[in-house]
Amino acid sequence: MMIASLRTVTRRLQFLLDTLNSRLFPPPGNQLTFGLDVVPPAALSVKTAPLMSNSTFLESLKDGFVWGVPKHRVTKQTRHRRWFSHNHIKYWLPRKDILTCLHCGHPYEADTICGNCYGNVRKETQAIQKAMNIEERIPHSQEVIVLYEGEVADPEKAKGLKPAHVPQKRPHWFSSSLLTKVIEGKS
Repeated sequence: MMIASLRTVTRRLQFLLDTLNSRLFPPPGNQLTFGLDVVPPAALSVKTAPLMSNSTFLESLKDGFVWGVPKHRVTKQTRHRRWFSHNHIKYWLPRKDILTCLHCGHPYEADTICGNCYGNVRKETQAIQKAMNIEERIPHSQEVIVLYEGEVADPEKAKGLKPAHVPQKRPHWFSSSLLTKVIEGKS
């Protein structure tokens, strides 16, 4: 059963390839002509094509006209020369977008922040969050004032704020005025 269906599929594929071959590459004796055919309505019924034709696709390959097949094997040396030749490599040039940080002296790319300074800020933020006890603080919307070692909160500014004591000195780059609210409209 399976062999019969495989034969049918093979025959239909063979017929399709032969039809394409005869339409794309007509024999030299036949010339293409253009004309107008009037087909009566009775002739429009669907007809099934025969499964085999006179010339086969394999016979058409014997005339030596084959597409896209190399005549000789390409060696590894030639293939690598084509793939990895110097024409495809962009030569290394000195980078002009590397700057030196004014605060710490580490190099960083232009239009970004210094990675070393960002690491310092991240560590400081983690220390502040640890001092704030975010998990234990209820309600979470309560505002906090950050106080470093040796600092005392201004009673006027700290009204209604919960103090978060960080057990270290304030870094020189972390100004105390960063945490004050700015009211729009006043300067």
